[in-house]
Amino acid sequence: MDSETDRFGYLPGAFEPYAWLALGVRFAEKDEDDLPFMTFASEQTFTAIEAYTDFLRARYKWLPPGSTLSSGNGVFERVFDEGRSLFLLGYLRAVERLRGMETDFGILPMPKLDEHQSEYGHWVHGCALAIPAFHDDVTLDRIGFMLEAIAAESRYTVIPAYYDVQLTCKFARDDESREMLDIIFNSIV
Repeated sequence: MDSETDRFGYLPGAFEPYAWLALGVRFAEKDEDDLPFMTFASEQTFTAIEAYTDFLRARYKWLPPGSTLSSGNGVFERVFDEGRSLFLLGYLRAVERLRGMETDFGILPMPKLDEHQSEYGHWVHGCALAIPAFHDDVTLDRIGFMLEAIAAESRYTVIPAYYDVQLTCKFARDDESREMLDIIFNSIV
């Protein structure tokens, strides 16, 4: 396949666990005492991963040589931006980068495995913060408290600004995409 001229049905521009969660895979659940336990090795997991793997092996997707599903070496968004792909699996940040795209596009939630799956599932793309190890326990507790406070406050400031101003007003191009964003944000697991 030629990344410069061919057309594609689907470009897998994000890491597989995003798709797995959408298909009902859960890595952990909580028991009656509110304690987590691993649930990854389940029939649902194997069914979902097999379905997604079969989908990726189909002829209507493409992975550039030397790239990974999570990177695509920058080719996926370019091909989608050029209007040569029907679907692009990506982070919501991709919507910002595609803002200048001439062709209209919409935002959709990840698909469910089948009609029997009751809920959508979406992953929050997080990041890690490194804290130097030379702090004593008291300082680490204070740092942890402050980071938690900042993160908790962002739920009421940063997230609404990102959702209400950027995603729904600046980047989404239609009312249906705004409705889809509601589904996405209300189905985070």
